Amino acid sequence: MKNLKTERLILRKVKIDDYKTIYDTWTSDFDVSMYVSWYVHKSPRVTKKLVEYWCNEYKNDKKCYRWIVELKKSHTIIGMIDVVRKNIEYKTCEMGYVYGKKYWGNGYGTEALKVVIDYLHNEGFVVITAGHMVENVGSGRVMEKAGMTYEATLHSRVIDKNNKREDVAIYYSQRG
Repeated sequence: MKNLKTERLILRKVKIDDYKTIYDTWTSDFDVSMYVSWYVHKSPRVTKKLVEYWCNEYKNDKKCYRWIVELKKSHTIIGMIDVVRKNIEYKTCEMGYVYGKKYWGNGYGTEALKVVIDYLHNEGFVVITAGHMVENVGSGRVMEKAGMTYEATLHSRVIDKNNKREDVAIYYSQRG
């Protein structure tokens, strides 16, 4: 995994020292956690433990693809994008991303997803997928604007924070 750059962003490895900013920017925000699998973190200590786990994954998995997304001009951490599942043999992977609420709607998610898709295709991944709860239309727009193609809706595949089953829309990018 290498650092990536776009016109406005730097994508780099997560560092343990990032935990407090990660907590303040997204892991402590209920609105951010609404459409993801994890629950709001109750303290920075919970986020620090997770960040330590992520940092250890870089050492234990030579094909770990996880980037902090920061603004190029200010080096402000705004989110994260990573490969949440991969099959090296079949050359497929699934992406996930999260951004602090105050950075939504600025095109940062699309910009980061585009450069990561390109990078992963160049790394040999033929099919890259991503999914979102159908109610999270903003995430679907990010995928579409990044050039991904809608593939299917999987019905009742996840359980939301209210213990209700939700549908998940799947998008893909294919090369090769």
